[in-house]
Amino acid sequence: MFYKHLADPIVPTNTKLADGTIQTQPNNAGSAYVYGFEVAFQQHFTYLPGLLNGLGMSGNYGYTASQVSFPTLNADGTGNALGRSDKPNLLRQAPHTWNLSPTYDKKRVSVRLGLSYNAANVFAYNYNDGNAGPIVYTGGDATGGNTASGGGIKGPNGDLYLYSHLQVDLQGSYRLPKGFTAVAYGLNLNNEVFGFYQGSGIYSIQREFYKPTFGGGLRWSPRHE
Repeated sequence: MFYKHLADPIVPTNTKLADGTIQTQPNNAGSAYVYGFEVAFQQHFTYLPGLLNGLGMSGNYGYTASQVSFPTLNADGTGNALGRSDKPNLLRQAPHTWNLSPTYDKKRVSVRLGLSYNAANVFAYNYNDGNAGPIVYTGGDATGGNTASGGGIKGPNGDLYLYSHLQVDLQGSYRLPKGFTAVAYGLNLNNEVFGFYQGSGIYSIQREFYKPTFGGGLRWSPRHE
């Protein structure tokens, strides 16, 4: 279990200017904290019969909760430098993360399957108190389209989030004589999406797919058999 308190953390924020331009700049938040826990498991099933006794399993799960308090702007203590009074999560703090890795180690063979997950998390702050009400379309912006305000913290003017990410990787090796080892791997086998959305998943900004990556080779180390 852990707890950390932060004073004046530097955070990037997005601000929409009058001409529709999105300005990104670093700002100091007043204070922040993060707490959580992690649990891990690892087991080699050597008690299984025959070839099965090379099987194993390792995994971990982490939970975090965080909160940022922005500094006040006015002398009477009202308002703040970023125009918001709520206390959002810290940037890049996924509330749920886990890794699961079935393994196989038997004589010269070693294989690892990896599943890695990060829940959606805030990438940059964008929301402000002026967007607390319903969505309202008014006039045109610099590109000739309508501008929208409102929608709340989960609306199209909310914070910028990274999509949740579940990636599947596989790697294996086989020890050869004379210190040589054949290795091979496949990354992102499930072609998982990478991208951003604003407020909630229905307001997508970008979605990127990179397809799997495969590689292999021969490694040599000067060691005694």
